[in-house]
Amino acid sequence: MHTARWNPAAAKFLNLAAMRLGWSSPGIHRCLKVARTIAHPANAHAVQLAHVAEAVQYRWAL
Repeated sequence: MHTARWNPAAAKFLNLAAMRLGWSSPGIHRCLKVARTIAHPANAHAVQLAHVAEAVQYRWAL
C-alpha cells in the first residue's frame, strides 16, 4: 500500500482550517481522504496545498 506524502504547508493549512471550522477528528480524517483522492489522479508525489484547499471546500460545503 502506498502512503501519500504531505507538503508541510498543506498539513499546516489543514490544521488551521480544521481548528477554525471546529472539525472533529473524524471530520479531519475525511478531509485527508478527499485530499489524497484529489492528488491521486494528478500523479502528485505529495499532497499539495491546492489539493487540501479543494478538499476543505468540499467539506465546508456540506
